[in-house]
Amino acid sequence: MKEKRGKEGLIENILKKKRYSSVFYSLIIFMFLIFLSEAGIMIILGHSAGHAFTDGLTLTAIILPLAYFFLFRPAIKHIKEIEKTEKKLAKRNEELERFHKVVIGREERIIELKDKLNELEKQLEGKKRK
Repeated sequence: MKEKRGKEGLIENILKKKRYSSVFYSLIIFMFLIFLSEAGIMIILGHSAGHAFTDGLTLTAIILPLAYFFLFRPAIKHIKEIEKTEKKLAKRNEELERFHKVVIGREERIIELKDKLNELEKQLEGKKRK
């Protein structure tokens, strides 16, 4: 499957991966709240709506790369590390399950052989008494 290039392709690819979508949405919500907070403060301080809008947009544009590099990317990196660890654990768990089956099979065979040995010993003792 060919991945789309550009911002639209990046966003679509991020949203396809469900684990990353919550981090992406958190970043969007974070940036929206910064914009609303700045615009609201500017309006409360008596600035015009146009000035408040541009000021909020400017602050959002300044913080967006910082939020991406210090919040979004580390979160994605952390998720990828967790996925990698989960894969290692799943592989190790499969190995342990196979080992467990082998050990249990061996133990059951040992019990069978002990029972057979005891039975043969009893038969041998019975023949010696006759």
